[in-house]
Amino acid sequence: MTDIVHRRHRAIKQPDGTWASCTAVDEIMLDCGMHDPARWAAHRLGQATALAATAGYAAVGQGGPRRIDRGYLDA
Repeated sequence: MTDIVHRRHRAIKQPDGTWASCTAVDEIMLDCGMHDPARWAAHRLGQATALAATAGYAAVGQGGPRRIDRGYLDA
């Protein structure tokens, strides 16, 4: 059974029944000049493991491993 509450916190159901990651908050933070430090470390410092999954390992129906936990810092 899918954990619908968990999925709703990080995805939006599409008209065709599929789920798409919710990126609105990320877009707002970037527009405000805030940056995801893990993405910065991966892309600017070559630390690919900074983008490792933080959730979705054990529960069936959560879409598999995803990196959903992140903080933001100013540039």
